Amino acid sequence: MKRNNAGAIDLFLADHIATDKVFDIILANITRNIILDNFPAFGIHLNSRGLLLLSGLLAKDEEIVLQVASFHQFNICKKLKKDNWIFLMLEKN
Repeated sequence: MKRNNAGAIDLFLADHIATDKVFDIILANITRNIILDNFPAFGIHLNSRGLLLLSGLLAKDEEIVLQVASFHQFNICKKLKKDNWIFLMLEKN
């Protein structure tokens, strides 16, 4: 990360958010059910206008994930699809 002149980056490997910090970006590359279970925490731990990057999702999961995202005040910014996999970029309202 020093190569890109990026600082103040925290990386965590977890199935839930186990910190009291607030972030500009959260990347979740994990199963649909764990992502859905963590939406309340994503809302708490993302700054206003923060980005939630979701990968590792199947295309068939898109509708339910977007419904839960909307309920928790996230808007979709971008979607990428490759074969049966999707990536979603969501912004916190």
